Amino acid sequence: MTKNECFSKIAKKTAERKIPLEVNVRGVMKGKRTYNDGMYYSYPFRRFWEIAAQYPIQCILGIDAHDPQDLLDFQAIETSLKLLEGLPLHYISEEIL
Repeated sequence: MTKNECFSKIAKKTAERKIPLEVNVRGVMKGKRTYNDGMYYSYPFRRFWEIAAQYPIQCILGIDAHDPQDLLDFQAIETSLKLLEGLPLHYISEEIL
């Protein structure tokens, strides 16, 4: 199974089960990494989200805070949202618990 097929399977199953997917900004906090095809943040991974956006999923923005100070990293949040700019993602804006 290719990466894209795996991405599609994840998005399809979460859409079927109405489970929100997390846009995790921790990858931006860790900085860019070097890969065979270039240097970029490990996540959020735009190719995954391009595929996920084709399904009726809802998203939440997650910070994955390991320290209370992480909650104040607004630059990481902005950078993550900019990486996914232009994709028709539907973010949950109300409390879901």
